Amino acid sequence: MKHKIMTGIIGVFGLVHAVYGLIMFSESLLYGVMWLSIGFVELCIASFSLYLKKTRPKLAAFLSGLVVLWLSVQVVLSGVIMAGSLSFNTGKADKVIVLGYALKDNRATDTLFNRISEAYEYAESNPDSKFIVTGGVTGKNDKSEAEVMKSILVSYGVDSIRVFEEDQAKSTIENMRYCQDFIAKGDKVVVITSNYHCLRAKVLAKKMGYDVKTIGASAPLKLLMNQLFLEKISLIQILLFGV
Repeated sequence: MKHKIMTGIIGVFGLVHAVYGLIMFSESLLYGVMWLSIGFVELCIASFSLYLKKTRPKLAAFLSGLVVLWLSVQVVLSGVIMAGSLSFNTGKADKVIVLGYALKDNRATDTLFNRISEAYEYAESNPDSKFIVTGGVTGKNDKSEAEVMKSILVSYGVDSIRVFEEDQAKSTIENMRYCQDFIAKGDKVVVITSNYHCLRAKVLAKKMGYDVKTIGASAPLKLLMNQLFLEKISLIQILLFGV
C-alpha cells in the first residue's frame, strides 16, 4: 500500500509537470521541452517501479522512496523561497530599491508592472521615501529597465525628483552593488521585487552589507514554476560559490 502511494505521488507530479510543459510551449520552447521531459521521466519511473514491485519489491520501494524524497526536497525548497517574501513592519524607508526585470520590446512585462505597482503604493503611503529603480539594457532592447520603470512611476504621479535611475546593472548582485552609490550611511532600505525573488535579494543584500526589508510583488502564476526552478539554482550557486 505504501509503495502504491509513493508511485501515485510520482505519477501526479509527472502529470503536473507534463501538462505545465505543454502550457509552456506557448511561452518558451526550452521550458516546454524541459518540463515535458521531466514529467515524462517521472511517469516512466512510476510505471517502472510498479513493474518492479512484482519481481524486485525492495528495489521498487527504494526507487520510489528516492524519487519521493527528491520531490519532497523540491517542495520544501519552493516553500522556503516563497516564505522569504513575507515581510513584517517594513515601516518607513529612506530609500526603496525597485529591482528590474527583463523588458519585452522595450516595454515592461506583467512581472515588472507588478513590482512597479507595489512601488507606487509604497510611494503613496510614504511621501518622504526616495526610490532607486535599477536595471540596465538587456537583450534586444534599446531602453534600460530603470528608464522604463521611472517613466511608469512618473506617469502614475510620483514626483520624478523622488526617483533615481541606476541603469547599468544586469544581475541581482549588480543591482545591489550599484545601488550603493545612492544610499547614505544609516539609511533604512526596503527592496521591492517579485515574491519568488525576495529570499535571494535578502541574501545578496546581506552580502553587500545592507540590512533590508523586502516587499514581494505577485508573480504571474503561469511562470511561477519556471521562476522557482531558476531561484533554486541561483541560491545553490550563492551557497556554493558566494555569488
